[in-house]
Amino acid sequence: MAAIRPSTGGTGRSSVRLLIDDVTFMHKNAMLRCMKGQEGASSEEVPAVHPCTDTELLHAAAAVISAHGYGGLTLARLAASARTSRMTLHRRGVTLEGVVIGLSLTAAAELRDALYPVLTSTQPADVRLQAALDALYAVADRHLPLLAGLFADDDGIFHSEPDSTGALPTDPIFVAPFAKILADGASDGTLRPQEDVTEAAMVLFNTAGWGYVQLRHAQRWPPARARAGVASLVLKGLRV
Repeated sequence: MAAIRPSTGGTGRSSVRLLIDDVTFMHKNAMLRCMKGQEGASSEEVPAVHPCTDTELLHAAAAVISAHGYGGLTLARLAASARTSRMTLHRRGVTLEGVVIGLSLTAAAELRDALYPVLTSTQPADVRLQAALDALYAVADRHLPLLAGLFADDDGIFHSEPDSTGALPTDPIFVAPFAKILADGASDGTLRPQEDVTEAAMVLFNTAGWGYVQLRHAQRWPPARARAGVASLVLKGLRV
């Protein structure tokens, strides 16, 4: 997978490599991890989990999660919300794993699209970082019940394969945009230089993203308070 590289002469569209196919990679990685998660089974023994792409079903699933929480998503509730039957879902090959992956990929695609104008902007990097955080929070608010569930019970949908230390890196599609902004900030003098920009971006994404989800969902902070609280700490730590 190619990465988003820091621009060397401004931040025009030609210098930004936002890869549409990255979300396809996330599809494949998520399916593989669902298969590997079934202990003792090889990939030949376990059928692939196909992400759900049916918009009506995804909306129905989101409604169930909003009403009953992530753990309350069942095929029976999904069928009722979609005004169909469990047998129909079964015949169509719909699985809860596939639905959750479909919802996750929808959120990932929304974030990718929201970050594109931020990355192509000619504003200083620190201003773009604030805009990127705002985009992250807006997407998180639209998918808050789902993300809260994934935070507590994450099967690796947002992760890459383990590194040499056994740690699970965050998928590059989430890290790369923030890495680019950090690198641009070091170049234009608005953000502190980072020894390892990729790792710094990984910490930034997880701290800002999951911290916001925790404050909004578990602690029930209103959006304005949660955004101001997280962004203030992040920006004060990164601005020059």
